Amino acid sequence: MSLIEGRLIDLLFLVFTGVTTIYFMRAALKGKLPKIRTIEAIEHIPEAIGRAIEMDRPVHFYAGSGGGTLLREDAPQLLSGMNVLSHVARLTARHGAKLITSHTVPELVPMSTAIIRDSYQVEGKVEDIRTDMVRFTGGQLSTAAAVMGMMEREKPAANILIGSFWAESLIMLDSGAISGGIQIGGTATYHQIAFFVCACDYFLIGEEVYAAGAYLSGDPETLGSLQAQDISRIIIIVMIIGLVLFSTLNSNWFINLLKL
Repeated sequence: MSLIEGRLIDLLFLVFTGVTTIYFMRAALKGKLPKIRTIEAIEHIPEAIGRAIEMDRPVHFYAGSGGGTLLREDAPQLLSGMNVLSHVARLTARHGAKLITSHTVPELVPMSTAIIRDSYQVEGKVEDIRTDMVRFTGGQLSTAAAVMGMMEREKPAANILIGSFWAESLIMLDSGAISGGIQIGGTATYHQIAFFVCACDYFLIGEEVYAAGAYLSGDPETLGSLQAQDISRIIIIVMIIGLVLFSTLNSNWFINLLKL
């Protein structure tokens, strides 16, 4: 396959994905919402917050380091984590739980501040907003150290880590386990997934992190976009299987095997 043919296939698939996305988004806006299976980890967030209220201990949220900036390929995971933070902030405001957020990425500090303010305003609890809810803790490992200290001092009953993680993940998860809180985590960073599976009570794996925002918001456009992505993945999987079968059936060793 020449370079031009390869680029043409890429262009055709891009056009197909764009058309599919627009179609399902418009269908969702007209009321044809896709069904999304239950994401267990998200469903247990109210339970974790309820436990924090019963024990009179805080809820901790962290969206990951993402390489320290939103200008990397990790940005979608960080933004998905912010969608979950909006849900967590509304629940803590509604039920009167203390919320703590830690941040490595500077851009997430004003974003988190705005999300928490809006969530508390919606719940009519603006007076419960505290200045120490949003904490910028510096670089990746300095954040890990800061969270370890916070876990020891304040012992949050719920530790929610959803987003893009690197070397800090297991340090934080281990500290959270020692503090005795319920841990809910998730990441699409493939080399960190095993740590979340081992250390969390409930976890999101891979694409579930991206689906969490649509799952929580119920926004028709987001749900339609999610459905279009699923259709595109199915087509890619079918194409891969078809190409593998085609290559196998046309290979010399397979033909010789049939002759036997």
